[in-house]
Amino acid sequence: MTNRNDIIWLEEVDSTNKYVKMNIDTLDNLSVVSTLSQTEGRGQGDHTWHSAKGMNLLFSILLKEPPVAPSAQSLISDTVAESVVRLLERHGIQAWIKPPNDIWVGKKKICGILIEHSLFAGRISWSILGIGLNVNQTVFPDDLPNPTSMALENEGGNPEDILIEFMDIFRQSSLLK
Repeated sequence: MTNRNDIIWLEEVDSTNKYVKMNIDTLDNLSVVSTLSQTEGRGQGDHTWHSAKGMNLLFSILLKEPPVAPSAQSLISDTVAESVVRLLERHGIQAWIKPPNDIWVGKKKICGILIEHSLFAGRISWSILGIGLNVNQTVFPDDLPNPTSMALENEGGNPEDILIEFMDIFRQSSLLK
């Protein structure tokens, strides 16, 4: 079971994925870094991730030498996305995965996932799993066409508690067994 002390909590950072990448040699497998605010949150391609400070869940997980062949790296993405869907179901929210790994409720996006891999000698040496889940935010920038949050769909909650709940779901996945 994950507890608060297992997580690196930051007030603000440019990007949790960047933080993990810069500290990869000193972090253990399954290290989790979470922040109240990202100044350079990213999505796929050149997209950015918007989040009101302290309202949402912004975190990255480090997987060192995941037990997945490079040709099957989509299993990592699938596992993370499925874990988010299970988490939301526990909170009474029916979500679905919009390939490759965005999480939607109806026609609105509630979660974005950005996964980065490092390949070396024919294997994945590490993966960084960046997740942005809208928890309590109810007002979004006008340039976002279709955002939603747990608070808008059913109930919000304490992002720290929700992260611990997510990690417990994720740790039970077949990817980590």
